[in-house]
Amino acid sequence: PTRRSSDLMSKAHVNEKKYLDDIMQIEESLSLKKELFDTEKFSEFKQITSSLRRNLETAESDSKKLRIGIVGAVKAGKSSFLNALIFGGDEYLPKAATPMTAALTKITYSEKPKASIHFYTSEDWDTIVEQSSMYDDDLEDKYNAYCKQINDNNLMYSYSNSSPARPKSKEDYEKSEYKCKSENLRGAKELTKMVTDNTISEKLGGKDEIEGDIISKLNDYVGANGHYTPIVNYVELQVDNPSVKDIEIVDTPGLNDPIVSRGIRTKIFLDSCDVVLLLSPCSQFMDANTVRLMTNSLPDAGVREILVVGSKLDSGLLNEDDKDFRIAYKKSIESYKKQFEKNLSEVKKEGRHLEL
Repeated sequence: PTRRSSDLMSKAHVNEKKYLDDIMQIEESLSLKKELFDTEKFSEFKQITSSLRRNLETAESDSKKLRIGIVGAVKAGKSSFLNALIFGGDEYLPKAATPMTAALTKITYSEKPKASIHFYTSEDWDTIVEQSSMYDDDLEDKYNAYCKQINDNNLMYSYSNSSPARPKSKEDYEKSEYKCKSENLRGAKELTKMVTDNTISEKLGGKDEIEGDIISKLNDYVGANGHYTPIVNYVELQVDNPSVKDIEIVDTPGLNDPIVSRGIRTKIFLDSCDVVLLLSPCSQFMDANTVRLMTNSLPDAGVREILVVGSKLDSGLLNEDDKDFRIAYKKSIESYKKQFEKNLSEVKKEGRHLEL
């Protein structure tokens, strides 16, 4: 039986290798005519083939590490959670200001700490620039319609003694009234606006490796005002910390990522995770949107095991009147459970099958 099992495993490995070779040949063929295909779909296909190759390499390894994914909305406290859990409370991981500046980060062990920063490909960035241009076109159309409405109203009431209304500048209109419906376009526009040095485009398709004072150097790549932040796709962080020796941690920018190519990579990373920690701030613990994220997006990304973590406990306790910490804490926990169960029952009505 042992020899037969070995033969079956060997045969399965050959079949997997052949399947991967076939997929890579298809990718190569499609690359020759990539202008005929949707850019985002082709980018997704290439990332999936890369994921297949990486997963096959992992399956061949005798020492598979435990992979843990960290998910949650921006401002859920993911970076603070990991800083406290791994780095003794030091602000090792910079905090992102928006979904657009939140980079996917993979943390592994190494005796020699370093960070590998992977930039968007030229194709990725072309898509982002195109979407930013679509945002500008939409803004222009809406602003022209707004100005026309103001002028029409002025003509209608020209007989009155009231002074004619003056339309706002385009900048003021964008800030106060305009709302682009597409989150992808809004995200792309924010990234292109952050670019203050066009020479950073030379980094596209490549990667930087930094050593030494990694904490301060990382801010230039993933900080809210970092020089290279707009073009960073993901970061691989290797740290000399025994607590992560046998594990890999993936800190995600969120599954509802407005940058499509990065959202695809997030789902690919999560698909290989053994367990996912879902962080939710205690002040709004497992609200309806977070529950829907858990029940809809995570299963679509291949996630089956989810541990829910209440973050920012102090913000939740501020909602309680009791001055005694122990009483306030107990009341908060009960309140969180009830809210979670209520929102979960609402989602179940939508037809999702859940096992807790």
